[in-house]
Amino acid sequence: MPSILLCYRRRSVVRSASDLVSPARQRDAVEGLARAHGYQTEWYEDLDIHNSARNGDRPGWQNLHAQFGRPDVVGIAAWDLSRIYRNVKAFLELVDELESYNLALFTIKENFDTSHAIGRAVVTILMTIYQLESDFASERMSENIYYKQHTLKRHWGPAPFGTQRDPKTKNLIPDLETVPALRFLYEKFVTGAYTYDRVTSELNQAAFTFRDRNGNPRPWNRDDVRRCLAAWRLYRGDLPLGRQKDNPEEVLVGAHDPILDPALCDRVGDELKKRRHGGTYNKRRFYLLGGLAHCAECGHPLHGAYQSGVRRYRHTATRGECTQSWVDADTLEAELYERISWLVRSSSLVKIIESESDALRRLDASPEIAEIREQIKESNGRITRLTDLAVDGLIPKAEYIRRKTEIQNQLKELNSQLPHTNIDELEDAMHRALEMIADLQDMEPTEQHRILRNLLKSIEVRDSKIVKLIPRPWAALLFQKAQELEQTTV
Repeated sequence: MPSILLCYRRRSVVRSASDLVSPARQRDAVEGLARAHGYQTEWYEDLDIHNSARNGDRPGWQNLHAQFGRPDVVGIAAWDLSRIYRNVKAFLELVDELESYNLALFTIKENFDTSHAIGRAVVTILMTIYQLESDFASERMSENIYYKQHTLKRHWGPAPFGTQRDPKTKNLIPDLETVPALRFLYEKFVTGAYTYDRVTSELNQAAFTFRDRNGNPRPWNRDDVRRCLAAWRLYRGDLPLGRQKDNPEEVLVGAHDPILDPALCDRVGDELKKRRHGGTYNKRRFYLLGGLAHCAECGHPLHGAYQSGVRRYRHTATRGECTQSWVDADTLEAELYERISWLVRSSSLVKIIESESDALRRLDASPEIAEIREQIKESNGRITRLTDLAVDGLIPKAEYIRRKTEIQNQLKELNSQLPHTNIDELEDAMHRALEMIADLQDMEPTEQHRILRNLLKSIEVRDSKIVKLIPRPWAALLFQKAQELEQTTV
């Protein structure tokens, strides 16, 4: 009989200590949840350093994930959804995987579990909101970076190798200890005779050491060389407004004094340009259905392709394997907008939300629960009457405190026996999801894609038309009911 609950806790770095949920508090709360369900606990954690929840590259989380196939495991538990992931795509993949193993997901903060359909719906929607909050925090950081770069004309982030910050101006200046290695690298590279690997070997043979961001010396590696070469504009005294590896076009010229000879830096830039394959760089175009659209005939995915000034989704099957070839991206995306907006216009989702919420409320109103609520009401009335007696001076203060404390302890025990499903929060989350769907076409492309991944598992296409929408398991009932109600009203 499955009885093990895989429990996870993660330390999250925040700007205010008041926002920090301590690992001890996380553990105590999850242990209490496990005891309430009669499960044993098995703990996995990432506490030593900050481990971002945007991906799964966390040792503790990976160890927990490796236990999914065990027959004695009933589910996983954590303080809240953001401890597990702040990435909708990764979270949806986790939900699908949990369903394939018949495992439940429990959280303390949201107070929902995925052992039933409505719970799976709510946690998926909340995860979307969590990622949006994380993105907003990133946007605020971007605004701060923008101010420092454009207004103060100051480099943001750790001082690159070969530089240090002037204590007064905070601008970059040469680091006399490490800049000789940088100059050696640049002088070798501009000859055109050195690959990244070869110049790395030359640096190490010449006894030059690289300094990491903590100032610790170590041997050079290929990535160190690549990053230093990519920063040639910065070393000539300019400030690129963008990631250097992306070859940003907007640059603040003369933002600080040169770290190396500008002419040498320009020669490095010319050499990098000569080595860049593919000619003129084309910015990647956004394809809304990337990762979702598949051919209904052969099952192969459809990939975005820009041909002759037209955005298309190209079939990836080999020639002769499938009769389909490509479909116009604008046409296909417009059809999807119409299908999704129909889902909201049918108003069936609202009816389903109300129906499911009413069912939960009826469950919440069982005779046993009703009796407990009646006892709570009676106890609160006793406190009110007791307070009136004390105010009128009919009982001593000490007696009033003793009797009130006794009633409050009884109330605490009674409240602990109530179910804690927050139906109002559930309805609010579902209605927020409806608003997201209704506003889909007006959102930024990346947000549109996020919402679609939240709703849909796959989109099947044939003859340039959508023939089938395959919803996520949690949303399948919503699509089914919406279609049934739409058909009955036609």
